[in-house]
Amino acid sequence: MTSQQYDRRPRIYSAIYSQTPVFELQVGKLLFMRQISNGFVNATTILTIAGMSKSKRTKILETEVMVSDVQYFKVQGGYSKFQGTW
Repeated sequence: MTSQQYDRRPRIYSAIYSQTPVFELQVGKLLFMRQISNGFVNATTILTIAGMSKSKRTKILETEVMVSDVQYFKVQGGYSKFQGTW
């Protein structure tokens, strides 16, 4: 066996979704993404990776992110793994 077969370190890739370049890291079956141009991360995916239910994710995003002074935007439609609150 080669040393490469034992290498289980996470790998970061670059990709483009909806004309937006991102870095992505696979966490289980989910892709954690960070936009290259502005550093935004997909908050919806972070909460999903943390094991939160959809209703809890929605509540957190609506009460913590969308009402704060934090800059954010929502992606709806297109590639499903790119959707969410950024």
